[in-house]
Amino acid sequence: MIKVRKIEIIDSSQKKKGLNKKKLNNILLKWQKRLMLDNWNIVIQIVDFKRTDYRQSGDFKADFKNKRAVIYLTCDPFLRNQKTIEKQEEQTIVHELVHIVLWSMDSFIEKIILKNCKEYESNHDLYLEKLEETVDKLTLAFLKKEKG
Repeated sequence: MIKVRKIEIIDSSQKKKGLNKKKLNNILLKWQKRLMLDNWNIVIQIVDFKRTDYRQSGDFKADFKNKRAVIYLTCDPFLRNQKTIEKQEEQTIVHELVHIVLWSMDSFIEKIILKNCKEYESNHDLYLEKLEETVDKLTLAFLKKEKG
């Protein structure tokens, strides 16, 4: 899980574009079930990411012991590799859910890596990059399977 930093939680009525909270929750429920996370209590929170290094579309925080999570979505969604903002927001939700699915393995590997290097340096940076690539590929595979 990437550390959630510099965010401002906002009222969903301040969302600039994209889906309303009801539609986002419907997508969340659909994908929770498909990814076998339907025994989790997961909510969506609309936020303004206050990052200056890059434009962030989503993030999450999870309590794995109690199976609770918050998925943070940007108040200002933008297109990356989808044709519509709606599809992009769905992709972001699925991406964050895949992180939750992989969390046990992810945290195990990360602990091993951090025994030998500092956080966000050398092999740890490489691991985070590979993790994001894997999550992206799985997300796109799930979304493509749904179309076909």
